[in-house]
Amino acid sequence: MAMLRYIIAVMGVFLVFQSGMPKTSLATSDESFQRIDNHVLRASRSIERSPERLAAYFSQVAETDAEKARAIYRWITDRIRYDTDAFFSGNLSAVVSSDVLRSRKAVCSGYVVLFRDIAEYMGLQTEIITGHSKGYGFDARAITALADNHAWIAAKIEGEWQLIDPTWGAGFIPSDSREFVRNFTEHYFLANPEVLMYTHFPNEERWQLLENPLSEAEYLNLPMIHPLFFEWGLDFKQWNEREISADGVVEGQLGVPDSISVNVVVRNVATGNRSVVFRGYQEHTLDVKTYLEREGAHEMEIFARPARLAGDPLTLVATYSIANRQGKKQENPFPNLLGYYDMARAYLYSPLKSVLSQNEIEFKIRIPEALEVFIVDDTNWVEMKADGDVFTVSHTPQTSNPVIVAKFEGMENYSVLVEFGRN
Repeated sequence: MAMLRYIIAVMGVFLVFQSGMPKTSLATSDESFQRIDNHVLRASRSIERSPERLAAYFSQVAETDAEKARAIYRWITDRIRYDTDAFFSGNLSAVVSSDVLRSRKAVCSGYVVLFRDIAEYMGLQTEIITGHSKGYGFDARAITALADNHAWIAAKIEGEWQLIDPTWGAGFIPSDSREFVRNFTEHYFLANPEVLMYTHFPNEERWQLLENPLSEAEYLNLPMIHPLFFEWGLDFKQWNEREISADGVVEGQLGVPDSISVNVVVRNVATGNRSVVFRGYQEHTLDVKTYLEREGAHEMEIFARPARLAGDPLTLVATYSIANRQGKKQENPFPNLLGYYDMARAYLYSPLKSVLSQNEIEFKIRIPEALEVFIVDDTNWVEMKADGDVFTVSHTPQTSNPVIVAKFEGMENYSVLVEFGRN
């Protein structure tokens, strides 16, 4: 069985289903899990020689079903490395727990067999699920039929089946590498079925654990979504399918909490050329618009990060394919929206063009929490008048590249939000 989690891609900056999506209900507290984590990670090599010894050691602190599942999940994701040699060579022989414990590495079948065997000694009911995952190298455009390439676990927690993927919880293989990167994540422990379906399609429909199960075609047509998309509270207003059809323009919305900063990149697949993307924030919603100069395949990537981590890189959280039926050149592209624009959750209403005429123009922008906003045009500082958090002024540009700057509480200097004449 193969792995693996689709790849976290990084861009120079930092990335849940619908806002009302149910969260997984854990059967115990985070404090209890921390106690269990601390205990299992102290297991000695002598204890780690057999599933039976591990089960006995874990049972010293794990009493409930959730605690038992947590103990196994946390230990396996820490101690077992993904076997990249076996994965890339295709040497995927039958697996037994003793081999995994001796080598300390496995592909997904080894992770789940070991999980099942430890669980059996602890009295925790589990089932191994096989099916398809959108893992390493996945390309929906190249798939005509789903093939088994992954295995994960269903565990009965206090009478209810829950989904667990210890392989993906342990780490990932970067798209430009063949080396396993250990990276523990909570997301695949007692995973929300509605979220896991974006990347996992079981052979048996019952293991979707959904009231309305998806077909293969519906599963393949879902966009590539990173778990952080859901964990950070992003929301599909539109674009809940992998492929977006366009006639020269892509326009839509995403739900974005105030605590999250977002960037959107659109590029032509053949040339790699990027389109200029307009972004505007209001009422927990991000408006997006871009023009596509050439027909054919394009790709849209959404990057995000918590706003409080302004110095961290953005993380790729969603990827879409765009089938563009006709090119539409934007003669006067959107102005350049800088990082502080996104951090301030601004919305530029006008002018929505980079090259400005030397006629009187209305400048209008929404900047929540801005204390002062100016247009800086050569040596002229033109103050924009506030009406709540919307700032406006009529101004005749004196140069080709004025900028909009703002000052915020606690900041000594002004920040540049918008540049004109730079594209």
